[in-house]
Amino acid sequence: QEKEFQNKCGRQLLVAMIEATSGEQFEEKAARELDELQGIQRLVYALLCVASRERHFLTRDEIALAAREVPGNGVGALRTLLSRGIAVAPPPAERNRARHRVVADLVCKHLVDQRQLRNVLIPLANALALKVRLPGDRRDRVWKLLVRLLNHDYLNRNIGLQAGRELYDKLEEHLSLDYHYWLQRGALEVEGGDLRKAEFFLKTCRSMIEGDYLVDTEYAYMLLRKAVEDYQNTTAPAWVDEGTKLLEAVISIRGENDPYPFHVLGSQGLAWVHRTCTTGHELRNALLYYRNVVSQGCEKHPLNRDLRQLLKDIERESLSTVLP
Repeated sequence: QEKEFQNKCGRQLLVAMIEATSGEQFEEKAARELDELQGIQRLVYALLCVASRERHFLTRDEIALAAREVPGNGVGALRTLLSRGIAVAPPPAERNRARHRVVADLVCKHLVDQRQLRNVLIPLANALALKVRLPGDRRDRVWKLLVRLLNHDYLNRNIGLQAGRELYDKLEEHLSLDYHYWLQRGALEVEGGDLRKAEFFLKTCRSMIEGDYLVDTEYAYMLLRKAVEDYQNTTAPAWVDEGTKLLEAVISIRGENDPYPFHVLGSQGLAWVHRTCTTGHELRNALLYYRNVVSQGCEKHPLNRDLRQLLKDIERESLSTVLP
């Protein structure tokens, strides 16, 4: 056991203890604990793991709301999990969690592998949406967790495009007056979905709020992607011009703090150049502009790998215009 502790000294203490004393791989034990549960107990445990992974807790009423469509008693299932030590509720009361964040993370990964996480995220997000009040305090615990579950990148990575769409559909009744909901819904479509839907969602978002740099960045991203996809459309250059101006304005205000607008403008600009520039002179001028934009981003964010790689790609492309 001492040797096992030494071999695992760089990992979480809980992981080392369980593997050293039981001889069972920790990942396997975490997955087995979930798989041994059935029905509403399995759902409640999964709900706690999702919240715990994001450093949050759930109250009894939130668990009951999320589990109301599953046969059984959600609060009763929670009591059973607490009595078995699988879930914990440290003081103050009502802060129900998985027993450790490492365990919660492994359980969530197991649910992703089984393509079952959507069955947890959708009821949990719906329960939280029922509790919030619009416009509400974004610093509130429920809002913070809900905003995390609404994040388009989080949904895309964990449950995919179609399930993400289903989640947004379920929440529209409760969040249709919230601009952030429409922003994330539009962003999901921009990343790899339907650009017509993305445009509708983002225009809805912009009608609710003006001057928000996140909204302007995503709307500009949509315009540039639309232009690249439909580059033969006579209006495409106007879309590029509008998107570029929006991103330049965001960069002038937020460039010191956010590398993302630099990357959007550089990457989509490079894609646009590939589709439309037909002469060497035209190509060189366009690449020079995007190279300057991304270079500026690299100077402000020297540790950003995506920007550094994009700059290399643009420089390689520029070199090909002057060398055979």
